[in-house]
Amino acid sequence: MKRKILFIITLVVIGALTLLCVLRWKVWFHNKPEPSYTVYSKIAHIQLSFGEDFSERYVTWQSVPLTDSANTIYQYGVIWMPVNQYFTTSVNASASVPSVVDSEFQSDTASLDNSFFVPAKYQYIKTQGGEAGYFYAKVPLKPGRWKYSIVANDTMSQWYETYVPKNDSLAFLVLADIQDKTYSGTDTLVESIIAHHNINGIFQLGDLIERPHQYYWDRYFDDFKHISPTIPTLAVLGNHDYVKGINKHPDARFFYVFPSYLINDSIPEVGNIFIKLPNVSFYLMDTNQPLCRLYKQKQWLKTINSENTNTIILMHHPFKSAISWFRNLRMMLCLGNVFDNIDAELILAGHEHTFDIEEINDNCTQIITNFSAKNYNDDVQGRYYIILYLNSETIKAEVYDEKHVLKQIFEF
Repeated sequence: MKRKILFIITLVVIGALTLLCVLRWKVWFHNKPEPSYTVYSKIAHIQLSFGEDFSERYVTWQSVPLTDSANTIYQYGVIWMPVNQYFTTSVNASASVPSVVDSEFQSDTASLDNSFFVPAKYQYIKTQGGEAGYFYAKVPLKPGRWKYSIVANDTMSQWYETYVPKNDSLAFLVLADIQDKTYSGTDTLVESIIAHHNINGIFQLGDLIERPHQYYWDRYFDDFKHISPTIPTLAVLGNHDYVKGINKHPDARFFYVFPSYLINDSIPEVGNIFIKLPNVSFYLMDTNQPLCRLYKQKQWLKTINSENTNTIILMHHPFKSAISWFRNLRMMLCLGNVFDNIDAELILAGHEHTFDIEEINDNCTQIITNFSAKNYNDDVQGRYYIILYLNSETIKAEVYDEKHVLKQIFEF
């Protein structure tokens, strides 16, 4: 009798799992074929980002694949120069500046005396639809206003200007899901936000693109073409940034757009970053991992001692769902009370395409926000964004809707 009951239970479980896989097959495993593409430009998809030290800046760009990278790699890099100030640096500038620079500098107010050249590293990436080269160059900068230009062998980009603030007073724009399939007015809205607020950097909470296709990367860089080269941005990995499958993995292009994730210039097993500022620590978590690795992230969170009074968690999937209690059950099971143990004050998440505020415990607040043109909650429509103000004493999070109307203020 017991064997019969066990057999029936086993059949029911197998049947339920099979039905679940059938219903969720496209969501979990199906990847739409990537349309073929060809990269023609030597300098495209320019992205300015920051590293675990906020004074570090990465400049990355996409290029036609190199035919002989061993001989030409040092002809690719970034020229930096201060705006209205003199600066010297110990940055490795051992590579000679390509000759194309000489003519460009003749028409510029600055000279090579107060500038420096940072050689770029190169990565070739082949995907289902095509191939491209990716360059990235890292440099530590002192506070002040800077400009830079990319050198790609016999080609030089325009000059881009950016500002490196002191770490004692910062403002960050926080955006959740974007994932535009087609034009949706994202460029106009983002530029309007920048016009309303003086920000020093951008955090994006995952699902930056719709799917790992060149077309959707083109869509993002077209929307942010005036922002990605000048305001440092760092994105969290979302499920739409992954290639689906039993052995799912992030789109390799993601790590060469945001190379601060790289470990010894290699793609990491888990996309986590810890950023420490004088009065706050940021934990950027990859919540797309299977249960075993998600549990390991709990241990990772426990081992990092921020030594700060404020901790902010940035992740794609919220710890507590705004849609249903079981939707992100795996997050709650794997992470448990870890946010109590590390004294996190604020969790910022996306994924659910809505706006919601949840109290995780007496000291921790979770804000779910959405910047996508599509909404999953009929009761909460529209796009939202967060401005984080950080100084030596407090953190202030201001939540705005797409019309720039202030909805909520949190102070810690």
